[in-house]
Amino acid sequence: MNKYKKSYRKYFFIYTLILAVLTVTAHILGKRVLLFSGGFELLKIIGVFLTALGILFFVATIFHANENTENDGIETTGIYSFVRNPLYSSALLFFSGLTLYSGNPFFLIFLPLYWLIMTIIIKNTADKWFEELCGEEFVQYKRAVNRCLPWFRGAR
Repeated sequence: MNKYKKSYRKYFFIYTLILAVLTVTAHILGKRVLLFSGGFELLKIIGVFLTALGILFFVATIFHANENTENDGIETTGIYSFVRNPLYSSALLFFSGLTLYSGNPFFLIFLPLYWLIMTIIIKNTADKWFEELCGEEFVQYKRAVNRCLPWFRGAR
């Protein structure tokens, strides 16, 4: 399991770096190329909310990980009962919020791109690893809990 944890951290770092570059790019372009101007304060408000939510997800994940360091299987309690990959979720929410805070609706196109990159990474890393390690237990967990956005119906 240790090699999987190291790889998970590496891919999470790469994902976070990609989102950071795209978000900074959106802000730079937003300042230099005003494709839209004014009247988009709601985007900023939603952006602040999503950024704060991303920080809360990150903190909840870190606290949960510190309490459950011996577990080498899949984690299905706490924040993991609502979302399978809360670290990725925290980055998705945080950087989506920062992008929306630019106030430029043109950059809404970045949000599905953030999700797509995350989905490709997780499907090709964590989902495969955990299915290999935990088998049917992970398949059942995958059916009950969403990959990145909280889904309360399957919460345990």
